Amino acid sequence: MFSFYNIYGSFPKSGPADATHQYIQIRGKGFRPESTILCVLNATEIAPVQIRGDVIKCPMVLPTWPSDRYDTVNFHVLIDGGKHDFGDLHYFKQIEITDVSPLLGPNEGHGAIYFMGRSFRTDFPNSKLGCRIGNSVGLALLMDSETIRCTLVNKLPLIDEGQSLPVSVALNSYSWADSEFAFSPYGIVDIYPDSGPVGENTNIIVVGKGFANEM
Repeated sequence: MFSFYNIYGSFPKSGPADATHQYIQIRGKGFRPESTILCVLNATEIAPVQIRGDVIKCPMVLPTWPSDRYDTVNFHVLIDGGKHDFGDLHYFKQIEITDVSPLLGPNEGHGAIYFMGRSFRTDFPNSKLGCRIGNSVGLALLMDSETIRCTLVNKLPLIDEGQSLPVSVALNSYSWADSEFAFSPYGIVDIYPDSGPVGENTNIIVVGKGFANEM
C-alpha cells in the first residue's frame, strides 16, 4: 500500500556550535519509522534521533564539528531516497547571561525585562532572537552586544510563595542560554468588599500572589 507524507518545514535555522542534546525538527505528517531516513549536515549523513508521525528530529551538530567553528552549512534530509532541502544552517557562539533586571514585576504583561551578558547579536543568517519567562515567550530586542530588552506580551501565571519563573534568551528562539536568574510575578486575584458606606472606616482586602516588602 502506498502512503503519502507532507513536510511543513524545519526549525531552528541556526544554532550554537557547541550544542548538545539539541535537535533540528522537521515538522510534517505521515512520517514512518520504517522508512529509510537520513539527516545530511555539511554533506555528511547521520541517522535521525527520533522519527514520529509528525516530526523527524536530527542532530543539530555533527559529533566531529569543532565547538568554536561558527560557519554555515547546508541541511537536508533523505526520505526513501528523496531529497528535501531546507537551505543553510548557521552556527553561532552561545551567549552568556550575567545579569537580569528587574526580577519582580506584574503578571499582566506590562513592562520589560533587561538581559545583560556577552555575545548578543542578530547579524548572522537565520537569526531569530527570543526571550522566555517560564513557558511564556516575549518579544526580544537587541539593544547592543551586551543588552537585550524582553517585552512581556502575554499574561504570566501567578505562582505560589517561594517559587519563581526561570528566564533566558536565545539567538534562535530555541537554544536557550544557561541562566541562574528567575522572575517573580505578582498580581491581584480578588478585592473585597466591592462596595461600602461613604464616610465610614472600611477595610478593603486585596488578595493576590507574589507581593513582597521590596515592592
